[in-house]
Order: sequence, then structure tokens, then C-alpha cells
Amino acid sequence: MLHGTCVTADGAWRPNRAMWQQIATEFAQVGPWLQQHPPAQAELAVALSPPAAWALSIDPTDDNMQYETLFRDRIHAPLQARGLWRDVIGKDADLSPTACCACH
Repeated sequence: MLHGTCVTADGAWRPNRAMWQQIATEFAQVGPWLQQHPPAQAELAVALSPPAAWALSIDPTDDNMQYETLFRDRIHAPLQARGLWRDVIGKDADLSPTACCACH
């Protein structure tokens, strides 16, 4: 979905129309279940900074400084592997209980 659309500006379908239709059908089938089973509230939050990633991509501190890769491999993946339910948030995220979970 790099282009972000299913249809071109002139209304023609992009490639894989059948796949898009299958995905829509499957979402329609699981939609009611998903609405009845909201995600659990995370008890752990990890801040991710797109501006920092952008700045470090322009002027990295060393040759191995790849913010997104380091975040994924050294922070997010180990938490996931340990089964810790986590949210990735921005630095200005509202951490109040009612803001953190849509099910409140």
C-alpha cells in the first residue's frame, strides 16, 4: 500500500482489485467481533519521536544510527517477545487512563 489508494485519480482500479475486495469482505466478517473485543489497555508505553528519527537520519551520530531499526530491534521487539502489552506513543501523548484506552 505504498501509494495509499485502491483507485487512481481518474477512477480506475489499481492492480490487485480482487485482493482489495477480499480484504474488505474479511474486514466485514470480523468487524463485529473486533468491536466486541477491544484491545487490552497497555500498562507500558514507549515514546517514539518521528522528528528525532528525521533529524538522526540527516545527521546520524554514527554509521549504525538507524533510529527506526534500533527502536524496532532493541526496544519494541524484546518487549513483544516477552509478551508485554505495550503502546508506542508520541512525546506529547496524554497518559491519563481515559485517554489511553478507548474502552473507558
